[in-house]
Amino acid sequence: MRYLAGLLLALALSGAIVAAGFVAYNAYKRRQRASLLWAVAALTLFVGQCGVSQLTAPSKTPAGQQVAAKPSPSSAQVPSPTVSRPSPTSLSQPGATTLPINGFGRVVVDATTSHVFVSSPQSSAIVVLDLSGNIVRTISGEPGADAMVVIGSVLYVTLTTAGAIDEIDTGKLLKIRTLASGLVSPADLVAAAGRLWTTTGPCGNWSTQLVSVDPISGALQTFKLPTDSSLSYCAAFTPNDHPSNRIVAWDKGLEPATISVIDVSTGTPVVALSAREERLGNLKDAAFTRDGTRFITASGAPYEFDEWQLSNLAQDGVIYPAGPYPVAVAVAATGKETMAGGLWQPYGQDVYEYAVGWPSSALPGRHMGTTGSQVFDRGLAFSVDGASLFVLTGDKTSGSAGVTFNMIPAA
Repeated sequence: MRYLAGLLLALALSGAIVAAGFVAYNAYKRRQRASLLWAVAALTLFVGQCGVSQLTAPSKTPAGQQVAAKPSPSSAQVPSPTVSRPSPTSLSQPGATTLPINGFGRVVVDATTSHVFVSSPQSSAIVVLDLSGNIVRTISGEPGADAMVVIGSVLYVTLTTAGAIDEIDTGKLLKIRTLASGLVSPADLVAAAGRLWTTTGPCGNWSTQLVSVDPISGALQTFKLPTDSSLSYCAAFTPNDHPSNRIVAWDKGLEPATISVIDVSTGTPVVALSAREERLGNLKDAAFTRDGTRFITASGAPYEFDEWQLSNLAQDGVIYPAGPYPVAVAVAATGKETMAGGLWQPYGQDVYEYAVGWPSSALPGRHMGTTGSQVFDRGLAFSVDGASLFVLTGDKTSGSAGVTFNMIPAA
């Protein structure tokens, strides 16, 4: 509008000056006609230039005001892209994969094939994932699939409701054969001294026995467990990440826990050490440090992860602080030696990490669970390179649906 007003003003002034020129012309007659005409023309040109300058010159903004910007199209007309960046105090959300199973058994990582195996006794299945958390295959038809061990290219799995041990080809992801049968509720599974070791006999009846299994022929040998070790109540084993002639076992379900070291180097198990650990209530999980001379425990009480010496089953003084209630522990086999501990904790931090042997300050932790989904017992594992931590969460109620495979960066 201001441009139009300037133009009209210029035209009005030009018209007035021309009229004044004609009046002057009549007044001065011939004598001054030429000079007056030249003056009128010059004045008209000047006013016209002033009018044009109103069209082209930018106007000045009064102090204290801002120039109104040209309205942009509304978001409803042209959606504008939004770039989301985490703030310095926030962590990126971990990758999570919902698994097609009900209930969790164990998790094992195979360094050769870069596969992660997750068993489910309730679903009688084993879910195979890659190291990025993508489901590769679900192996079904494994009744009560629970504890697992990888030796070479074979995954061995206890079948708690079939009383057997099956072999799975880790490359083809297909069943090879049933290695052994005739077991009663085989629970844990560990490799030591060139053999597989499991149990037979239901937990809670003081009738559990130790069983050795030849991985070639499938031949079984059964051994009674010493009464003073309490392992006949129900035996659980610490996984052996490296070849060993010893088994570290504890009496699952009793408190305080009794931990035993079983020498199996001759093929006949001998309890070399056994200690009643008064401070360990409801021991859930244990993991060896990388050198194999110590192990770390996760028990309902105390609210911490304790480190123990294998040589005498005494604490070495290293304590990794946590909170209620520890249920899982794992140690990275490669990369930076880090321990991770998981808690049954619906309302606060439930995953802790520390540099092994250096508990002065916790590494960045996570809260993975909710009131209806928590870290499973024995539900932690590191990736092959130690760069990622796998956390299995879900509803622990028997028969409940929902197991989630969470992959987070290791601290």
